[in-house]
Amino acid sequence: MGNVILEVKDLKVSFYKRRREGQAVRDVNFTLEEGQTLGIIGESGSGKSVSGMSVMGLVPSIGGKIRSGEIIYEGTDLLKLSPKEMRKIQGNKIAMIFQEPMTSLNPVFTVGYQLCEPLRFHLHMTKAEAEKRAVELLRMVGLSSPEKRVLQYPHQLSGGMRQRVMIAMALACQPNILIADEPTTALDVTVQAQILQLLRQLKQAQPHSAVILVTHDMGVIAENADRVAVMYAGQIVEEADVIPLFHRPLHPYTEGLMAPMPSLTEEKEHLETIEGTVPSIYNMPIACAFCNRCKYAKDCCRKVEPKMMTLPADESGIIRRVRCLKYDENYRKEWENG
Repeated sequence: MGNVILEVKDLKVSFYKRRREGQAVRDVNFTLEEGQTLGIIGESGSGKSVSGMSVMGLVPSIGGKIRSGEIIYEGTDLLKLSPKEMRKIQGNKIAMIFQEPMTSLNPVFTVGYQLCEPLRFHLHMTKAEAEKRAVELLRMVGLSSPEKRVLQYPHQLSGGMRQRVMIAMALACQPNILIADEPTTALDVTVQAQILQLLRQLKQAQPHSAVILVTHDMGVIAENADRVAVMYAGQIVEEADVIPLFHRPLHPYTEGLMAPMPSLTEEKEHLETIEGTVPSIYNMPIACAFCNRCKYAKDCCRKVEPKMMTLPADESGIIRRVRCLKYDENYRKEWENG
């Protein structure tokens, strides 16, 4: 991998409801290197999409507030930029593919108009240059008859075609960082595979670009990510390279996410599930957020909030991080003794 181009430090994001504060993202830390695909995985409500929206500077638009932290992009803290300065980065240096293309695309403008907008704003192209480039972008993402598609409106396209348009818009200015937020949501399996293959091909064409892939699908992570951050209740509970994570998950939640995956070598009469639900952001447990669902939970897990532990590098030099008292030297004996 290359140099670090994005570093998120101690990020905290809150939402407010009837004067109650809900912490959607709590003390999130991660780095992103050139050419790397970082997968962020977790259940609905884990804070993964909000983390991506924070990097894009879009949290205020969804009713949230970044309370503290730093988001360092090429040496600049994005949280200290004015809205005008941030607009020069949004869609230009950092771009995002949103979950729902039907609601993300403007229904009253043609696909071509919406593709031309970032080209004219960021790259200062003429109208003719932008229109020509829009056709090239649609052809690049595999849409048939791109000259026809640029004249159509979003409702005239299928779900898979709209998602390809969203990818074309995100890549229009050749961003350094692409955030793909559940890019295959609501698409059938065949179209999902096509979209993911397209993203891999585009990444190969721009080897220095980096991707943050937000998903709840372990299969998508296994095939596309280099490094994985597992999120639960607004926190990263485990971070590791993709192969070690799948080979030996350390956190009980990560283990629970993998348990339902069918095996090719052994039969399973029942697929395991994680009982319970993610706690509400307005009613977080005092100690470990996962303890009420964890089959290994001890008394200390209900009293002490675990810190993120950086484990010693293994024989391959790979560093892993995990948030569990089992790996905290101060509580390991108590955890083992129950």
